[in-house]
Amino acid sequence: MRAILKRHRNGFLGDGIAAPAPARGAVCDLNMGDAQPITLRPRSISPHVAVKMYEHLKKLLENNLIEHSESQWASPNVIVLKKNGVANGMCIAYRLMNNFIQLSSYPLPLINNLLVGFEKTLWFMSLEMASGFWQLG
Repeated sequence: MRAILKRHRNGFLGDGIAAPAPARGAVCDLNMGDAQPITLRPRSISPHVAVKMYEHLKKLLENNLIEHSESQWASPNVIVLKKNGVANGMCIAYRLMNNFIQLSSYPLPLINNLLVGFEKTLWFMSLEMASGFWQLG
């Protein structure tokens, strides 16, 4: 176990904000059809939280997890703070935009097909790597 953790130590960070480098090779295109762009105002936040959000965004930019955008689409965001006041993550309210996304019909793989390779495995383990919560909502 220690050898595995040591070999993959770059996947873990102390502050849990950003992994060293983003995954490459996957493209996510959202087809919005002919929808007019939605631009929502940012939500008001306290100066204390604004500083935390700035620090969080700066780290995300430095780690190439986000990039500057000049898109006409804009949604408000919320910073999530841990009990100790450290920025844990940012949530973006995409609810209105979700109504315009034209879904593609890509089938998910069957679980049984995925499990075939594990038939002789004795131990399974799940670890949340650095910022394992990243997802497109």
